[in-house]
Amino acid sequence: MKILKTLCALLLTLSLLSACTNKAQDAHGSAEEDKSVFLFVGFDDAAENTDVLFLLSYDGIEKQASVVQIPRDTYVAFGKSQNKINQIYASARSEGKSSVEAMSILKSKISDIFGIWIDGYIGVTTKAFRDIVDALGGVEIELPSDFVLTDEDGEDETRLSAGTHLLSGEVAERFVRYRKGYVMGDIGRIDAQKLFLNALINRLGKGAGVEEAVRIVGAMWREVSTDLSLCDILEFAARNSSRIKESKIRYATLPGEAVESSTGLWYYVANKKSSESLVHNYLFAKGEFDKDCLLFDPSSVAFENVYRDGGINYREYTGENLSDLYILGQK
Repeated sequence: MKILKTLCALLLTLSLLSACTNKAQDAHGSAEEDKSVFLFVGFDDAAENTDVLFLLSYDGIEKQASVVQIPRDTYVAFGKSQNKINQIYASARSEGKSSVEAMSILKSKISDIFGIWIDGYIGVTTKAFRDIVDALGGVEIELPSDFVLTDEDGEDETRLSAGTHLLSGEVAERFVRYRKGYVMGDIGRIDAQKLFLNALINRLGKGAGVEEAVRIVGAMWREVSTDLSLCDILEFAARNSSRIKESKIRYATLPGEAVESSTGLWYYVANKKSSESLVHNYLFAKGEFDKDCLLFDPSSVAFENVYRDGGINYREYTGENLSDLYILGQK
């Protein structure tokens, strides 16, 4: 029975790959000028918070891929007590919305605030993340310094020395989720995720064998939520994977600073001017960034100062300078 299921999955994968590749080839002439933006979400399984949020864009004209990471504690006024962007999905779920409806709300909110069009979302559970990394045979990553990763209780250490490592799904999950030991907390974690994202994209750029493709499709089928069809995903990959591989992928974090509110809660407050420049350069935005001023509390002077500060700029990273991430230092 297991062999039969594997054979069926293999045949399905091959037929989809063939159909989507042919479709991509047929549309190749017109699709070269496409500009696409996708929202990627990583779920906290315990509370349904979206603790990993980033936007991936690709400009077919310039052959340029870009990643904008959104800190999970980013302040967004949406009528709740904490108003953090990573709680929008969980809040909708707690109100009885389906997972599809909740993701649609999150996607729409980010689209409106950033002034961008989002072509689709991909939501990944921690299990799916582990399974996909393992299906690829692990992800090779170059670490600029030593890392000591612990679990949520501060125990069960994983030590990674500076240099090259092949991360399994379990270790990769710990690497991208770890935050407590960084000097800059969650911003340090976001920078560490840049290292992993670059390594993962490089690995995907090398392609997958038939067995790997079957395992990846299986993991996505069970655990990944998306409003894109599998054919849409495979078509995009078939059309652009080689060009993305050849491009220098740009990475940037939504610019801003951490601010303590009057209630004692800490938020990440985005800077309007620099964020607007970033989303225009990276995400093809046309309109005003945060036109409804949802990303700060006007009653807080500290929030206002960061939001309006003209001296805050975003920093761009590529695969060539990721080792210079200056806030990766551990305590």
